[in-house]
Amino acid sequence: MELEMFLPVRKAYEECLETVLDSPYPDDGKTYCNATFDLACWNYTLAGSRAYIPCPSHIPGFNMNAYASKDCSMNGTWQPESLNNTSGWANYTACKTLNTHASDYLFVWVFIAGYSTSIILLIVSLLIFSKFRQLRCDRVTIHKNLFASYIINGFVWIAHYASNAIDGSIMLLNPMICKCLHILAQYTLLSNFSWMLCEGVYLYTMIVRTFVSGQNTVRLCYVIGWVLPILPVTIYSIIRSSILDLDKNCWILWSWVVWIIDGPVILFLLINAYFLANILHVLVTKIRATTDSSQTKKAVRATLVLVPLLGLQYLMMHVSPAEGSKWTEAYTYLTAIFVSLQGSFLALLYCFCNGEVKAIFLRKWHQRQLSETCTKRRASTLHTLYTTSDANGMAQMNRDAISMHKIVVEHNETKP
Repeated sequence: MELEMFLPVRKAYEECLETVLDSPYPDDGKTYCNATFDLACWNYTLAGSRAYIPCPSHIPGFNMNAYASKDCSMNGTWQPESLNNTSGWANYTACKTLNTHASDYLFVWVFIAGYSTSIILLIVSLLIFSKFRQLRCDRVTIHKNLFASYIINGFVWIAHYASNAIDGSIMLLNPMICKCLHILAQYTLLSNFSWMLCEGVYLYTMIVRTFVSGQNTVRLCYVIGWVLPILPVTIYSIIRSSILDLDKNCWILWSWVVWIIDGPVILFLLINAYFLANILHVLVTKIRATTDSSQTKKAVRATLVLVPLLGLQYLMMHVSPAEGSKWTEAYTYLTAIFVSLQGSFLALLYCFCNGEVKAIFLRKWHQRQLSETCTKRRASTLHTLYTTSDANGMAQMNRDAISMHKIVVEHNETKP
């Protein structure tokens, strides 16, 4: 998966692999240090000499006009940094003249902006799902957990990308906190795809295997979504930390060990593709048996909405243009947009555009309008009553005054 490492570093590694690392060892009888890649590509170097290369341009903030160096010992091994670090060490001190610009890693900021947008929309969706009792069901419970996995994954990857984009020298220091963040990123990534699998499992059991209890399926999904990813991530972490050549540069360089994470992800997507094919088959069969066959096309179009929910579009992202192709940069930015905004698409499709959610908000709106209308009518009625009461009171007072006046006049006329 493209998310598993800092993309420019991976691109530089792949170029180094083609041009240097795959080249044969010199056969002139002299001793050389092996070709290697840390943050930059180092060619075979004669024993007892020092190699110089321009500072790598794919590390943000590095001064590309300066040079990095790496010492090759007399025995043909790269000089270690210290006795505690026996791996070859390169001196990038001269490169650390930070001069970072946002444009240097524009695609990184595309990732950060996309993840931020998705996080906001997903949090609002979770609040809506939790607010209304009418939306509390097994299907929405799985949606909520999927959305939560997207939110956590988004926060972790924002921290991962931002820390490297702001200061590329962090990869040189290779601190423990950086590796822990990488492990957490792998867990949240795998958990995210596990909950996509849970969506497929739930739909499959409800439509194809209808005799399975929904509550039992939800319990199984909790295990698949939050517990199952721990095992491959633990194996990945142990292997990566125990192999010296892999335990460097914040673990962002590609290695075969990445397949411990990628393997389950691809497997989950293939299982979801199987589920979707079976769901579509069942729906089309039922429609043809009960209604006009013209409804089949509508069923197919409706089923396609499940593609982003099950994450099947990620299968297409594994087909990338050839290295050096004019489409490589466009592919990188399109990947950044679609991956980071995946959570936004789901929030819009399954919450804001959901018929049940819209019906609830429409009903709440009508209730509020009715309440305001009733309040206005009540106030108008009370005002009319008070006004009528006041008018009747004044009329009665006038009648009483006239009667009293007549009594006084009659009394005065009867006096002797």
